Amino acid sequence: MWVKTLFIFFQLFVCCTMTYGITRYASPLGKDLSGTSVNAPGELRFMVSKLQPGDTLLLLDGQYDLVNTVVVSVNATADKWVVICAAKGARPVLDFRQQQINMNGMKVSGSHILIKDLTIRYAGKKGVWLENASYCRLEGLDVYGCCDSGIQLRKGGHNLVINCDSHDTLIIRQTAVMPMALRISRVEVPLRAILILVAEHGITQTTDGILFSVIRRMVCQPCTCSA
Repeated sequence: MWVKTLFIFFQLFVCCTMTYGITRYASPLGKDLSGTSVNAPGELRFMVSKLQPGDTLLLLDGQYDLVNTVVVSVNATADKWVVICAAKGARPVLDFRQQQINMNGMKVSGSHILIKDLTIRYAGKKGVWLENASYCRLEGLDVYGCCDSGIQLRKGGHNLVINCDSHDTLIIRQTAVMPMALRISRVEVPLRAILILVAEHGITQTTDGILFSVIRRMVCQPCTCSA
């Protein structure tokens, strides 16, 4: 009898897990391999690598000293989003000051991924790079001090960037040094159909995209970008 009861319980557990996903926790010094308890959080990049559709990763308070790119690559769905955000009351800071030049802070690919309420700073190249990403959402991010664009969208569509600050970033070319907060590569639809924003220092049109120097409280409507 107890075997049958245990089997039924296991089935219910599996169904609930598939429906609602798993909540994991990360902290600056986290080492737990599962990270499913706030009292035993895991390491950030390892927890990100474990994410499946429907999962949520909550970042606890503190500065995360990172050297390598945080790679988020999940094909989630409209009813099973992947969420990476600050835990309640926390103010996590992803700090890449020890990263080599030309390495990105966070790279996002896949679909239906929400990244919210994080500070991302001092990346060796781009702060947040959406590459081959669709139906993803960046919200409440503060991105600054990067060696290239703070936020870049390329090869994707139907993404949203809402209430993000991207500032104090520089892109170094052979002929010039330019501030660049947001970059959308080779946009296929008119600018006014894509962006509603307030920029402190205007817009610069380049051959390979649209560059925004300083963005405060930025709101991007869904758009499609190509290579």
